Amino acid sequence: MPKPIARLIVIYDGYCPFCSRYVSHVRLRDVVQELRYVDARDGGLIVAEAVQKGFDLDDGMVVIIDDTYYYGADALQVLADLTSPVDAFNRLNATLLTSRTLSHIVYPLLRLGRNVLLYFLGRPKLALQQVRMLDGSGLPGDSYRAYGYLAPVLICIYSAVVIVHPDEFFPFFSWSLFSDTSNERIDFTIRLESVDDKPLASPRLYYDMRETFIHARQRDVLLQKTVYRLVVAIRAQDEETISRMRRLIEDRYMADIKSAEYDVARLTYNPITRLRTGEFKDISVLATYNKTPHD
Repeated sequence: MPKPIARLIVIYDGYCPFCSRYVSHVRLRDVVQELRYVDARDGGLIVAEAVQKGFDLDDGMVVIIDDTYYYGADALQVLADLTSPVDAFNRLNATLLTSRTLSHIVYPLLRLGRNVLLYFLGRPKLALQQVRMLDGSGLPGDSYRAYGYLAPVLICIYSAVVIVHPDEFFPFFSWSLFSDTSNERIDFTIRLESVDDKPLASPRLYYDMRETFIHARQRDVLLQKTVYRLVVAIRAQDEETISRMRRLIEDRYMADIKSAEYDVARLTYNPITRLRTGEFKDISVLATYNKTPHD
């Protein structure tokens, strides 16, 4: 029997259907005196403390037992250790995931499924959502609640298409509806103005400069997360975080060059148009910085 636990907190992503269903179905033993589930999308002191300790909530859930933090696969394992086998789901959870080896194999697959599902549902990752909240383009829970109305709205749209365009018996005979459907997206990135004191003929996006940056050739996704955090700091006027994120970008992702002038840019685009023509609907500059040679 596990020893009594005074407080157990689970920090999870409320926008993720997998995560939400897991925390709603898991049943823990009576050894836990105080149990709290905290949606990372709602923020708050507990979430802020976890982030300050270096836990990336886009990459894993966090379980806090008293004052000890468990992250990712370790969090999944500790919950499995405390699961009460009251039904098939909880018995499976308690049987399989108490193994450290198995939990570390399964968790990356669950995380991949979560990221793919968020992408197809159009729900932003946590870092990007913080940017949108500060940018005024979205509030916590708005998108999530909207999906409750998705089915009836789609039925109405489908009926209207069939009435107006009888030949569009979507999705069975024609897919041309997609060509008229807006799919505008917003993203944030680094755009270079000059490299090693030489102005570029025209500003270029970091990931397009594969001949210059090794991380651009590798399509390092960690840069994108760093840029999101930098944008959040810019919106919040958090100079300390801005300085830290700049130093990381300049020292790691621009290590191939000595100096640069670069922008933190907001991109608005349609993915299909971007794929076909390479064009963006709008590019706006949030801030401009200079990397200088180290002494």
